[in-house]
Amino acid sequence: MSQRAAWQLERLGFLHVHDFVLGKVHWLASGRPTVRADGPARVGEQLTDAATALLDDTVSDVASRLDGLKDSIVVIDANAIVYGQVRRKDLDAAQGSELMADIMGLGPTTIRPNEESAAVRGRMARRSVKALIVSNTTGQLLGEFGATEALGRPSRPPSET
Repeated sequence: MSQRAAWQLERLGFLHVHDFVLGKVHWLASGRPTVRADGPARVGEQLTDAATALLDDTVSDVASRLDGLKDSIVVIDANAIVYGQVRRKDLDAAQGSELMADIMGLGPTTIRPNEESAAVRGRMARRSVKALIVSNTTGQLLGEFGATEALGRPSRPPSET
């Protein structure tokens, strides 16, 4: 918001006003909360938890705690920054002592929480994609937008970070 608007809010009684210089698009793409009367559904409103593993987790550790329903695992660091992705078939083929960092595919496709669900749903259908990783502008994992959400079924709202 502009500096002038920040001063106006202070004049109206708001005590803690900040000038968010990066702008509205960055705010939305970061997965921050918004208020809107209506409009198209957004990806961030339909997130589910992604299956995750840390960079230094071993294949055997991950395989033992992974439910059989997920097709892939998002590899993150201790700050939940997305580094890579491991497909289930690659996890099953790997040796138990290998680290996730060594078998992950680099640069997985990610989307932002402010994208319109319908547009993402169309892209997913054209490319036969079951789920997409959702991250904020700094690369932090927010969740997964999957096939069930793409069909319009209810899911949990995104958590604030």
